[in-house]
Amino acid sequence: TTELSKEARMALKDVFFRGLDSACKTLPDMVNLAHKLLLNAQARLEQMAGKLSRPLSEDCAKAWNNVGAITKKLETKWKQTKEKETGVFLMLFSHIGLQIFTNPEMALDILSELTPLYKNWKKGKPSQGAPAGIEVVVEIMLSLLAQNKHILRNIVNCTFKVISNQLTEPALESILAALGDEDENKGDVSDEDEEEDEDEEED
Repeated sequence: TTELSKEARMALKDVFFRGLDSACKTLPDMVNLAHKLLLNAQARLEQMAGKLSRPLSEDCAKAWNNVGAITKKLETKWKQTKEKETGVFLMLFSHIGLQIFTNPEMALDILSELTPLYKNWKKGKPSQGAPAGIEVVVEIMLSLLAQNKHILRNIVNCTFKVISNQLTEPALESILAALGDEDENKGDVSDEDEEEDEDEEED
């Protein structure tokens, strides 16, 4: 097969990730879109015997295999339960897994934070006073927003649209607390600016 030019590859990449940004109306639709693309990528890699024009680094290959193992377990649970937190984890691992090929540094960084969250959620046992599923989802969303990445903001925006009408009081408190921290940080910056202005006037 003829190798695509750099311009053609960039154009295809842009089209592909614009598709991932599609504003699905329901969480199942979002999960199915991201996960089916991941499955297709896995199938294509198997057909190519893992041979890429730009081979993955050792760390990226390990992360890709780990994403495959995690999403396989999540897919089984999602089909059985349709729990929101399961669907969100499946969608996120699928999204970030695909990013390994285009933005590996960002993908590995996010996976290093997302994987422990998943493991803690997985081993957690339901008990009285334990966070509801929607609260776990909100904590994940806030953690991803802290990364300040465009594609993650889009994922979070789409996810909040489909869960906003089911937010619990603790989930809302988590969001308000995050907003409060942001306001305090802005206030600290303003105070520093005022102090600097006063020092300049005294001089």
